[in-house]
Amino acid sequence: MKINSYYDELINQNLFKSSIKSSISIYPIDSDIEAIVCGDDLKEENNVISVERYVKCDFFKKFVIYDFNDLKLKGRDYERDVYCNHDNVGELESHSNTQKSIWLCKSFRIYKNTLENYDYYLISSDKIKDFNCYWTIESLNEANNKTKKLQENLIYLNTFFQEDLESEYDNIYSIHFKIPKTNVDDFNSCLVAIPKNLTDSGLIDDNKLKYDYFQIQDVKFELRTCYV
Repeated sequence: MKINSYYDELINQNLFKSSIKSSISIYPIDSDIEAIVCGDDLKEENNVISVERYVKCDFFKKFVIYDFNDLKLKGRDYERDVYCNHDNVGELESHSNTQKSIWLCKSFRIYKNTLENYDYYLISSDKIKDFNCYWTIESLNEANNKTKKLQENLIYLNTFFQEDLESEYDNIYSIHFKIPKTNVDDFNSCLVAIPKNLTDSGLIDDNKLKYDYFQIQDVKFELRTCYV
């Protein structure tokens, strides 16, 4: 994003001393997310030199708090090996696995002051709306049996945290997914914290808050150049 915003200054002037036109492109290989292309348009130029490399690109991976990939590692044989606050509490619905569904439960801490600088989202793949998955998020102090169908691939969580932390410095939260075993292999979701200066810069409008951007991707990196 930095290079795209200041491409001529950073690349053409600083690197190539204004004697060369150039462009840099990143093409995801096994994903439908858009390619990143920045720099000069060299389509009409002659004597263009192109260098390609196949590399791994992490895009926004560093902003992931939890990547709910336990199911990918263990599939339908997944058994929770972490404590769930619904376990062994009589008034709460059991989150034990059944013949038809699997519960995936994770806990994490949120500090109130982080809401000033970060936007928290639950981001899922576009396929999630076709699954019969249910989810809930709760503080450990106010656990509940309410769940709702997970059918949005982008869920903003700051509002929930702000209301809950109105008179608190921090709190521990738990997120729970009830996933049909028939959909385990395709369940893709992650919890992210993105700096507000990035979300304010148009990531949502540009459709960049997709699940694949928060996963390491195999990409083709291409540098194209020609003399001015």
